[in-house]
Amino acid sequence: MDDLTAADRALLADLRDAFQQLDPPPPHLLHAAHTSLDWMNADAILAELVADSAATGAPALRAAAPPRVLTFDAEGTTLVVEIVTVARVGEPAAGRRVIGQVLPAGDANVEIRTAYGAAVQVRADGHGRFRATEVPAGPLAFSCQFDDPTRTPFVTGWTTDQG
Repeated sequence: MDDLTAADRALLADLRDAFQQLDPPPPHLLHAAHTSLDWMNADAILAELVADSAATGAPALRAAAPPRVLTFDAEGTTLVVEIVTVARVGEPAAGRRVIGQVLPAGDANVEIRTAYGAAVQVRADGHGRFRATEVPAGPLAFSCQFDDPTRTPFVTGWTTDQG
């Protein structure tokens, strides 16, 4: 597979150096790529998105922007989250509030990660409920690590703002 000559390797090195100088990757992209490796957990299972209110067009009453409700399934464990855009009168959207529940219920650490490397850590109580405020805009992914060592941790794929 490695049929490159010394001249090919030198040319590739020169091209890499030129791109690095003329069009380097943005710092936030490098940060996101590096922090995405922190997200990996070899013991975690990938939860499947099984319901999305953005896809079903669920009506919202008395809401400027309807909340988005996502439901994930991870081999018998369910994660339900409601994502609400928080706006103050006369100001652009300040961020989002995420309210969720893990079922069957149990104490757990829940991490809400944004695609730009920011993460919000919250605790799910004994009823599996959690709440996070001021979650930045952009794609989100969730991770759940239970206090009960017999329960398998899980992660979700990324979800976008649009649905």
